[in-house]
Amino acid sequence: MLRSTLDQLSVNFRDGLEKDLGRFIDHLLLFNRRINLVSRKLTREDLEQHILSSIAPVVLGLPETADLLDIGSGGGFPAIPLMIAEPDWHGVLVEATGKKCLFLRDALETLAPGRGEVLNERYEESSLGGRRFNIVTVRAVRMEPKLARRIASNLAPNGYAIIYAPLEESVHPAIVEDLRTAGLREVRVERVEIAKTTLIVARA
Repeated sequence: MLRSTLDQLSVNFRDGLEKDLGRFIDHLLLFNRRINLVSRKLTREDLEQHILSSIAPVVLGLPETADLLDIGSGGGFPAIPLMIAEPDWHGVLVEATGKKCLFLRDALETLAPGRGEVLNERYEESSLGGRRFNIVTVRAVRMEPKLARRIASNLAPNGYAIIYAPLEESVHPAIVEDLRTAGLREVRVERVEIAKTTLIVARA
C-alpha cells in the first residue's frame, strides 16, 4: 500500500523514502513493546496509513527547506514521517509525556540525525520564546482560540499552519474561524483523497 500510494501523490520523492518510512514503523513497533505509543491493535497496514496521512501536506507545495514545529508529537506522527520525506527540514517536536520524548529523541537520532530537537513540555507553557517557524503542524490536539493565537505567534512571515482535521466535519468551521480570528489568512480546508486526510491550512 505504501509504495503505490506514494506514487499516486504525484510528488518527486527521493530514492529510498519507502525504505526509510518502513524503518520508522519498525522503530515504532520496537519501542511500542515497552512504551504505549500507539494502540497495540494497530496492524502494519494501519501504521502505513498513519504515515500517508502524516505526509499528506507535501502535495501543498511547501518549501523544500523549512523549520518545522510539531505540537503534541506523541508517537512521532506527523513530524517524523514529514522529516523523513523532506530531508532539508529541521524540526522541534513538543511533547508533554516524558516516555514518548525518549522515543522521539531516539527516532530522530536514528532517522533524521542532527535535524531535530524534542521539548518535554506542554506547548502552551513551552520555552520557545520568540522562535518562529515556517511550518507548524497539529495532529490529534484539540484546537481552541488560545492555541490558535499561540500558533500564530510562532509562525514566521508567510509560514504555514497545518491542522490535521478531526473526522467530524461539523467542527471544521470552528477551527477555520479560530485560525482567522488569530490573524491567519488564506485559511482553507484541503482534502487529500489519496491519503484519506483532511487538512486545514492557513498562512501567517
